[in-house]
Formats: sequence, structure tokens, C-alpha cells
Amino acid sequence: PRSSSLERAIVEYADWAIGRFVRMASREPWFSNTLFVFVADHGASDSRYDMSLAYHHIPMLFYAPGRIPPQSCDRLALQLDLGPTLLGLLQQSPSCTTFGIDLQRLARPFAYFSSDDKIGVLDGTYFYVYRVGSRLESLYRYSDHSTQDELPQHRSRSQAMRRYAFSMLQSSQQMLLQHSTSG
Repeated sequence: PRSSSLERAIVEYADWAIGRFVRMASREPWFSNTLFVFVADHGASDSRYDMSLAYHHIPMLFYAPGRIPPQSCDRLALQLDLGPTLLGLLQQSPSCTTFGIDLQRLARPFAYFSSDDKIGVLDGTYFYVYRVGSRLESLYRYSDHSTQDELPQHRSRSQAMRRYAFSMLQSSQQMLLQHSTSG
């Protein structure tokens, strides 16, 4: 790293390390038959909202030179979409059902995530936050970086976002419960 800023130095080091890894791998005989996947576990923290949106915004890169053309996907995605998307790129059918989707074939209406005592939901414009302990809700127009709560003006949108997240969470809890009692 050359930057004196710790945050920039971390990014510079990660870029250098990934570049070095790819250069070293490119010398191996298996390189041309390998699909590399790079994904972060979390992003940087921010304090614009009481639930860090940047912390949950991460890259997911698929790299197979000569096999996958360079492209960008700006659709909403979750880490659990990695498996189905990877299988789709490999032209394989999933052997089990997951909550993930193949991002090359499908689009999500919302992305949801949790952090301690909060549940967050995104669509292309809004960021919905549900605070579990207090049951307080907010809706922010994150696409404009607004911190004004717009929930009163957009109740139907916030209800749809909440319903999506809660149904996904409830379904996953039910699957876990069934799995734990069947084995």
C-alpha cells in the first residue's frame, strides 16, 4: 500500500494481493479451466443510517478469462445467490433448493439482511430498516443518500419490503426446524 489513509491502504493491498494471486495462477496448467470467484464477507462501515448500508454492500466477481465475457450486473443480489449463479455459469442444475437465485437469469425484487437487532431491505431506490426490539420502522431514499424517513409517504412500499424479508426469514426458520427434527 502507498496511501497514508488506512481505508485506502486496505483496498490497495487487497487489489495487489488479488492481482498477484491471478498472475501466479495464470502460470498453472489448470488456469484456463478454472472459474475463480471473489467475494467479500462485508464492506466498510458507515454511519449515515443506524444500520450500516455500506457494510452489507460487497463485490461478487466471477473470473474465467476466455470463457466468461467481461460484464457488469447492478441488480440486487445476496451472498446466497453465489451458488445458483455459479452453477448457472457452469451450466449445471442445482441438486437442492435454496433461497438463492441465478443472477444471470432472474432478478430479485428486494435484498434483505440483518445486523444484530435490525433487519434491512433494499429495492432499487429505498432502504427499509426494522428495529426488532422497539419495532420501529424507517424508509430512506438511499439512492439519493437521503436520511429523511419517508415511511409515512410510502407505507405500501415499506409493507411490501417488510413482508418480503419476514417471509424469507420465516421460511428459513421453518426449513431449519424441519431439518433439525428430521435428522
